[in-house]
Amino acid sequence: MSSSGGGGGLGLLASAYSAEDSDSEAEAEAEAEAEADRRNKRGPDGLQGEEEEDGPPRKRATTGRQPLLPLPPMFAASSSPADGPEDRPEEHQGRSRSFPHVRGNWATHVYVEVRLEGLPRLQEGLLRRAALATGAEAHPVEGDPHLSLSRTVAVRHHWIEPLSDSLRAAAAAAAAAQDGGAFQARLGVVDVLCNDTRSRTFVCASVCDPCGRLRRLTRAVDSAMAEFGLPPFYDPPNFHVSLVWVLGDKAAVLREAVQDLSNTMDEFFSETSGGGGGGGGGREFEVEALCWKMGNKTYSFPFPK
Repeated sequence: MSSSGGGGGLGLLASAYSAEDSDSEAEAEAEAEAEADRRNKRGPDGLQGEEEEDGPPRKRATTGRQPLLPLPPMFAASSSPADGPEDRPEEHQGRSRSFPHVRGNWATHVYVEVRLEGLPRLQEGLLRRAALATGAEAHPVEGDPHLSLSRTVAVRHHWIEPLSDSLRAAAAAAAAAQDGGAFQARLGVVDVLCNDTRSRTFVCASVCDPCGRLRRLTRAVDSAMAEFGLPPFYDPPNFHVSLVWVLGDKAAVLREAVQDLSNTMDEFFSETSGGGGGGGGGREFEVEALCWKMGNKTYSFPFPK
């Protein structure tokens, strides 16, 4: 086979490869132009728009990425600002929450029970006096009368058990410090107080603490609360039993009516003590246990006998 024939064959083969390369380059350039055109029609999220000017609506282009999975319900719920019950004062005699509801948090406070016979009758008399003085509707404080030893605060669910242990220890420590268990306290004079937000005003009976036992008990509760970063009780504490309330800040007008309110309470205690003078009968009550209300549950830590 002659060299000229071989050269001709190689030349044809080279021409064929050159043509194929040219075709590939042309195809690549065409594909690049098409891709650029597609990108120009994509939105900022990299997906093709829902609608184009010169054609009907088109489906979103596939990007090759897997769609994001939805958040688990617990996280989706916690990310919503309205995950708790809505505050509706009109359904609660005008009362509003003192702090917003947060899922997993529980409103709680520490107190001692005050056993007071004939309480509805005393409240009825104070209700009339308070309504007359303020020109507003007065309401009895619901539930059993109590003497608060802490602020109303929010605790997390996983704090319940350790806080319960701390309060039980506080009750035991306070009893040991006062050389005994249960002790007596006594209701004093009428007092008028507002809540922290001044959204309600209360007619109260003050509580005497001549031996400082209630103050020592409060310090023990403060110490337990501090372990969880919760605020202490008021300093100085104003020990009282709330009996009646009216909506809004009515402290000034109710203080002007304190004498009438005091007469009502004195008459009540005079009658319950069998008519003995001085209005002092029936004012004493036994402090037997430290109580803790958490949500709709109540825990009691009796003082050692």
